[in-house]
Amino acid sequence: MAFTNSLIKLILSLILLGQTVNAVGFSPQSIGVIGHLECNGVNASGVLVKVYNKNLFYTDNLIAQGATDVNGNIRLIGTDKELLTNMNIHINIYHHCNHESIWCARRVTVKVPTEFITKGKETADRFFDIGTHQLNEPNPEEEKDCFH
Repeated sequence: MAFTNSLIKLILSLILLGQTVNAVGFSPQSIGVIGHLECNGVNASGVLVKVYNKNLFYTDNLIAQGATDVNGNIRLIGTDKELLTNMNIHINIYHHCNHESIWCARRVTVKVPTEFITKGKETADRFFDIGTHQLNEPNPEEEKDCFH
């Protein structure tokens, strides 16, 4: 009986702690991303772009994804909740520019500065402009990705 009461108290305490942290510590943060992608000087349409919030101890959160339009433009907005810290945002661009592999893509990663994060809202006030990326040009941050 004492074990059961202790277990019930522990469960209730954990629930209360979770509710308190959720109410006090987790706040929405948002990021907007825009840019233009080209391959060999031609608009790169249909290129997959994903926005992630990088986590220290567990899998990164995918907060937005989309593909470039027929003009090679991308516009994404993503939202996540953080406990007392800023989001750590990076953008992954998956493309096949000058790449023969059907299964694997070339992945370019772009880090987003924290000043572009909108705190306390689920809509972005500012957009990080990645500019025009020439996907055919070599990039030291580029990797091969077969599981995106």
